[in-house]
This record gives sequence, structure tokens and C-alpha cells, in this order.
Amino acid sequence: MDLEQRIKKLEQQMRQIDMRFMAIRCIEAENSMYLHNRVVVFIFGIIFGIIFGRILEIFF
Repeated sequence: MDLEQRIKKLEQQMRQIDMRFMAIRCIEAENSMYLHNRVVVFIFGIIFGIIFGRILEIFF
């Protein structure tokens, strides 16, 4: 009986640890996606800045 209770407690702790790891993984994935999106926006900003700069040079 005592052993069964210990096993159940251990299983609960394992589940809690798994949930925490899943949460950490989700947060890491979100952060990496956010960083990736920022890099893409930065690159597009540079490209469009160059293009608009050339257009403005031509017109003015």
C-alpha cells in the first residue's frame, strides 16, 4: 500500500515535470519565431529603404 502511494506520487511529479518542460518548449518556440520574424522584418525594411531611396533619388 505504502509503495503504491509512493509510485502514484512519483507519477504525479513526473507529469508535473513533463508539463513544465512542455511549457518551456512552447515559450522557447515562441521566442525563436518572434526573433525570426524580427529579422525578416529588419531585412525587408533595409531592402525597401534602399528601393525607396533610389526612387526618391530619381524623382528629386
